[in-house]
Amino acid sequence: NDQAFPFKDDLDKIAKNNTNLKIIYWNSQKENFLTAKSVLNKIPEILEKDIFICGPYAMMQALKNQFLELGIKKNNIHIEEFKLTD
Repeated sequence: NDQAFPFKDDLDKIAKNNTNLKIIYWNSQKENFLTAKSVLNKIPEILEKDIFICGPYAMMQALKNQFLELGIKKNNIHIEEFKLTD
């Protein structure tokens, strides 16, 4: 099991049993930072889908803005509503 994805086995099992869930693993140390364009390259149909974003606050905001620039509707973008403080 790759240490970069500690719950990969569990997530793969869930995705296998749910055809509405597509998981693409991304390691920013190997593939650079995640961007809306990199997501679009891997999932061209993303423009018509709901997007759920979880991660550091700055990353979530940057991705949300990038998806909006690609023309994805604001109501289709869902981000975590909490922010961890230092």
